[in-house]
Amino acid sequence: MKKITRLLLLSLFFLSQTALAQNDCVEAIIICGDANLSNLETVGIGVQEIFPSNACASQENNSVWLKIRIKTGGTFGFVLTPQSPDLVVDFDFWIYGPNVDCSNKGTAIRCSTTNPLNAALTYNTTGMNDIETDVSEGPGPDGNGFIHWMTVNDNDIYYIAVDRPVGESNFAIAWTGTATFYDPPAIETVLDLEACETQDPPHGTAIFDLTRNEASAIGNQDTVAATFYTAYSDAVAATNAISDPANFQNTSNPQTVYIRLANTVTGCFDVADFELSVGPPENPVTEFTYATPVCVDGVNPTPIKSTGFSDSGLFSATPPGLAIDNQTGNIDLSLSSPGKYTISYAVAANNPFCFAPERSEFALEIQGCTIPKGISPIGDGRNDFFDISHFDVKALSIFNRYGMKVYHKENYKKEWNGVTDAGKELPDATYYYLIELRNGEKKTGWVYVLREH
Repeated sequence: MKKITRLLLLSLFFLSQTALAQNDCVEAIIICGDANLSNLETVGIGVQEIFPSNACASQENNSVWLKIRIKTGGTFGFVLTPQSPDLVVDFDFWIYGPNVDCSNKGTAIRCSTTNPLNAALTYNTTGMNDIETDVSEGPGPDGNGFIHWMTVNDNDIYYIAVDRPVGESNFAIAWTGTATFYDPPAIETVLDLEACETQDPPHGTAIFDLTRNEASAIGNQDTVAATFYTAYSDAVAATNAISDPANFQNTSNPQTVYIRLANTVTGCFDVADFELSVGPPENPVTEFTYATPVCVDGVNPTPIKSTGFSDSGLFSATPPGLAIDNQTGNIDLSLSSPGKYTISYAVAANNPFCFAPERSEFALEIQGCTIPKGISPIGDGRNDFFDISHFDVKALSIFNRYGMKVYHKENYKKEWNGVTDAGKELPDATYYYLIELRNGEKKTGWVYVLREH
């Protein structure tokens, strides 16, 4: 199981990234959950959206925009603390809302542009609390860095612009008051994906279905949608989503991709990463044989597969006339014609088992097999046994010329060598046999036993 990187609140900010567009209102980072935020970054601006004519008489210099949606109404405040205590470092903020559009925000309802040095402060923190009574302050020496907090309602939406006009520092925010934010979706499970290298260039690439992780990531959550990205920053900003995640070709091996799970109502989201890896195709084991000879009315042949045989291929036979199961390789003699056949087993490329294309063949002949007319059981390895193993024998019975049964065996193959059931050697003579086949057919005839002394 792949480790999930949670993006609670502004851990969304991927702290060292600077190539985002969150310095514009329309690309504001959605804040979810109630955890405090740290090491947040402001670098440059996008479109200048705050002018000196607006409240608190300043503008964007190095900004980041946040978007909050209130889950439970109440009092809402925060303390913004620069990472550096140097009083040269100055952070300003503006709040717009409730429920305004970025293209028509109006005047900020709360703002502070007080400069710590100009105001002779001993700290450079700023924010909103329940102590102050003013709702705006600044610029420069006006104010003490804090204004009166807000009373907010369920589902109110606000935009907060945080700007750093001077100094060099990241910052942290600690939320205060009784109001709460919506929680982000929880990404349940994502798995690393593996695929077999394609036969066509470029080398080390394959086609992946990223949506295989969608259902496991969402679980039983409602009003949640998944999108996929090749860059973490894109996943956070919801830009440059992979257009066809069901047919994605990797561009590096291995490659990290990202799934973004967003609540379609609240906008809260979470991001997790998983890895794509491409392996070279392996040569599958395809060698096989059949027990021979194969008789027209004998045992239905089944393939004898080599150790490690790959079951992902298909059997076929030429010329026509052999009834062979293309999945198992089993042959139905009752539907087959006598003759010589070439049986092939082929594994195709680009299959789920990461096999290279491979093919093996076996020559097989179906013939009208005969029953031995005699045996010479002298132990020389030639014709010592009554061999009818090419027939599908249920039972064999041997009788002497007086009609007395001297030998019987169920599931007979080639065990009789001229002895009784008790193992006593029978005299040289002609004996009567009864062969019972599993298909119900019976074969009878005579077999002689002849030893050379």
